[in-house]
Amino acid sequence: MKRSLNGHFAKGNPGGTGNPFSKSVNRLRAVIYKEASPEKMTRVVRAMIKAAEGGDMTAAKELFDRVWGKSHQSISTEDVTERRAPTDEEWVAFYQAMGAQVDNWPAHLRAKFLAGKINGRMKE
Repeated sequence: MKRSLNGHFAKGNPGGTGNPFSKSVNRLRAVIYKEASPEKMTRVVRAMIKAAEGGDMTAAKELFDRVWGKSHQSISTEDVTERRAPTDEEWVAFYQAMGAQVDNWPAHLRAKFLAGKINGRMKE
């Protein structure tokens, strides 16, 4: 590939071949647009909300990402010494606040909680 003096591709450069799957992806996208009526999409969204309410953290994350956009983590070097990892009790409170079922918690927290080694309330 030829480049100009400023680093850009030189005139007449053949370039890349593009995405080899673009035609098939566009055909699949067209099928989705054709079949996805507002009523069907409403049912899909309701199912995702119900799954999130039942503790499906993947569904909750997907909903939040789609509504508010993906969160960006800012990294700061200030006050690093004052930061600490959340305690097991804080993680339990977080999962309970999110409505996650105990079965969907990380295994180490679930085991400690069910053994009574972590304080929290049992979700009914």
